[in-house]
Formats: sequence, structure tokens, C-alpha cells
Amino acid sequence: MIKSAIILASEVSLPIAQTIKKEIGAEIYSKSLQDGTIRIDSIADCVADVFDKVESIIFIGAMGICIRTIAPHIKNKYTDPAIINIDSTGHYVISVLSGHVGGANELTKRLAHIIGGEAIITTQSDNTNLWALDTLGKDYNWTTSTNSENL
Repeated sequence: MIKSAIILASEVSLPIAQTIKKEIGAEIYSKSLQDGTIRIDSIADCVADVFDKVESIIFIGAMGICIRTIAPHIKNKYTDPAIINIDSTGHYVISVLSGHVGGANELTKRLAHIIGGEAIITTQSDNTNLWALDTLGKDYNWTTSTNSENL
């Protein structure tokens, strides 16, 4: 099982993907066969194939493509992979899904650092330096038991 999948919506972003791959060890998926990539026929089919098999999916391209292709697969924050979207220039690195529990917020910060982009995190607890209740136990190696709907 691969840890992260990088999906290119724009082949001009291959250098960004290659930089990320070198740092975190991901597989790169692209509609055009390029050096070091896995060729795919469609982004939607690729997402369907990898969604439940990876810890994170990193889209490089338009946010709309990212959202439309992950929407049918979203279940809940406890099982969904971290989803990050990077614009094709590498300027913005955006945490899209599974921010705390799935690790998207931390990965977003790491990727922004790697490529020199700006991390965009919209989670209130992150932006106000508050503890996130849904990861507090994990952060301190505590064992927690709860009905997740009531958390």
C-alpha cells in the first residue's frame, strides 16, 4: 500500500509533484505518461481506485476537480484519507478534507514548507491555537472511548 497519491490535473505541475515525491515517497498519477508517473485514463477513476487505499491524496490543479472527484467517496473524518489541493503553480497548499483526524492540516503545512507555498488551513482550532478534541487523545497517547457522534 502506498502512503500518498499525487494526482496531476495539469502536467505542467510535474516538477512540483516530483519534489513532493522525493520528500514524502508518494506515487504520481497523470493522464499523460511522463517520467516517474503512473498513467491513468481519468482522474475520477484514479480517485475511486486509491481513495480507500492511501493515507492521503494530493491533487495538483483546480480545486473544483478535486472536490468533484472526491465527493462520491467521502464517508467520515475517521476513515477518509487526508485530501490536499495545490494550485498548479504551487503557490497555495490547501487542506480540503480530514484536517485533524486524517492529518491533512499537518500534511498541508509540511507540503507548503517543501515547495515554498502558502499553507491554507481553515480549521478554527488550528487558527486559534485551541486543542482539537477529536485528536487530543492521540496527541498525548491517551486511550479514549466515545460515541463519535457526540464528540
